[in-house]
Amino acid sequence: MAPSRIPAVIWYFMGMVMPLVLQAQTVLRSPAEARSRADIDYANVRWVAWVSPKYKVSGFDRRFLDSNFFQVKDHRLVEQVVFAKINMYRKEMGRPPLQWCQKGADISREYTEKCARRGTIDHKLDGTTPTSRMQPGFVERINVAENLHHFGGTITGDTVDAYADYVLWCWINSRPHNTCLLLPSGKACVAFYTLRLPNVEHYTATAFSVIR
Repeated sequence: MAPSRIPAVIWYFMGMVMPLVLQAQTVLRSPAEARSRADIDYANVRWVAWVSPKYKVSGFDRRFLDSNFFQVKDHRLVEQVVFAKINMYRKEMGRPPLQWCQKGADISREYTEKCARRGTIDHKLDGTTPTSRMQPGFVERINVAENLHHFGGTITGDTVDAYADYVLWCWINSRPHNTCLLLPSGKACVAFYTLRLPNVEHYTATAFSVIR
């Protein structure tokens, strides 16, 4: 009897699915669980359920943290709040803190303004890349990994603390963005730019960059 043949469609399905099944994953219920794990694949963390970060940062005026994010005139202090929360998350996950890079923040802030004014985010706006945009500001050769986030709408009630948690929530629960948050080490920065657009009350572009 001739051996049975597996239909081509099944081979195709196996070819598509098996690499995903075989790929190593670190499955966690929460960042706190990482403290007891020594085998974490930081590039491939999978959460059992949505992670909702609520890190209480110190060193900031509570009145500022509780103020309306959308009424803040200068977002440089908001950038520091988000950066502090990222390092708190990294500590919980067993990663060393990132070091703030002011030069990178200044360059990245110009880019988030350009994105915001166009009402879009793109890692390669005008044919640039995160590394090519940053490189002119550094003597040494660098490589840049970047997370972007944007929000446009009419909600105007979020506090600075809540909006920072929201941005971090978006990145932690997206595997590629979470990988960037958990890179081994390097200098890093956060940049914000917010403005009003004709069709929305406000549009906010945010960038997180790790410079190695």
